[in-house]
Amino acid sequence: AVQSPYVLVDAGTYAINASVGGNSLGSSSVSLAAGSDTTLIVTGSSVSDAKVTVVVDDNRVPTSSGNYKIRLIHASDSLASYPLTFTVSLSALFSGVQFAPTQYASSSTSTYVSKAAVSNAVIAVTVPGTGATIYSTTASDGVSLASGKVYTMFVLDTAANNTPTALLLQER
Repeated sequence: AVQSPYVLVDAGTYAINASVGGNSLGSSSVSLAAGSDTTLIVTGSSVSDAKVTVVVDDNRVPTSSGNYKIRLIHASDSLASYPLTFTVSLSALFSGVQFAPTQYASSSTSTYVSKAAVSNAVIAVTVPGTGATIYSTTASDGVSLASGKVYTMFVLDTAANNTPTALLLQER
């Protein structure tokens, strides 16, 4: 299923008080501009290796009629040393996607691709270094990537047992 998790807040500077395993990472801040979309990613399995990554989103609708936009964010600690590949309808949209703290170390701007809308999409997120498939759909699953929409595929770890999973979100 596709979900939309954004929360509207006023422009300004906000304190970030994140925790990992119930332990506080301390306080930091983020400035949010009016009309902007921002994603905060907390990674790490302990306070000593935790990181808060700020990602600037581009949730404007695709410029080409009939297209959707999508990005992949790799936030899985258990796969931190492995780049990911993301395919839709057997076409690699992203390959070599690094762990978020590495990927966004020099720039906080996400990379999106714009493609023709597809119904009953065959989607896969794989780990070429291990041969593992983290997420997959078949045509019969009925997942569509609709015209004029913006999506993010997040790869992250479950809280229960630290195993990788993926979540497809509709941003707009």
